[in-house]
Amino acid sequence: MRREASKLFKNSKTLVSLLLLCFINLMWLILPVLLLSLISSKLNLENWISWLTMLVLMELQLMVMLSVLSLESANVNWQWHKRTTQTYELAEECLTINYYGAKRMVEAFIPLLQLSGSPRIVNVSSSLGKLMYVSNEWAKEVLVDADNLPEERIDEVLSKYLEDIKESSPESKGWPAYLSAYILSKAAMNAYTRILAKKLPTFRINCVCPGFVKTDINNNNGMLSVEEGAASPVRLALLPNDGPSGCFFDQKKESPF
Repeated sequence: MRREASKLFKNSKTLVSLLLLCFINLMWLILPVLLLSLISSKLNLENWISWLTMLVLMELQLMVMLSVLSLESANVNWQWHKRTTQTYELAEECLTINYYGAKRMVEAFIPLLQLSGSPRIVNVSSSLGKLMYVSNEWAKEVLVDADNLPEERIDEVLSKYLEDIKESSPESKGWPAYLSAYILSKAAMNAYTRILAKKLPTFRINCVCPGFVKTDINNNNGMLSVEEGAASPVRLALLPNDGPSGCFFDQKKESPF
């Protein structure tokens, strides 16, 4: 909150600076006319007033426009803070959908996939799920050793996170301050992918970040189209039987966890 208040204060200072700049510009427009009116008596007073009125209205319009833009910027920053800071309920929902929902679906389909000659599992993850973004050192140590990690330990990490966020802010317990549930859900999915790949060696099981795709979650401001984003998961679903397994891909490139 303190950080966002600081940003809002900076926006307020920016607004004051812009208004001051507009006032100075207005003075520079008026002064030459005043001097001209003093030097030359030929200047029609009515024309001078009309011209000055037009300049003032133009400057006022500019001031209003700048004020609105500055306030909108402050509002966007404030809304971003609200959207990226999870409550306990939102964090629990995020983990249930992103990790436990995907895990239950995989478990339900494994018996059917075992009947296939080329079983594939592609978990859609995110680069934010990399361990470098997991700021809690205990959780990072647990998740990094996925080769010797039982699934129950992933549950333990997520349960501890929910317990901490229920008591206080995530950053006070060493968790990421923003998007913490999303980061943890994807880190858990990455670890689960490695566990599953070791458990099912005849499968090709990988996770992939499709890239910054234009979707509702980013207000369609991504860099890739939906079709371009889908290309990476589809490629992994079509891997040959001797293809990589238990890996993380950033789009088409294999990347460390």
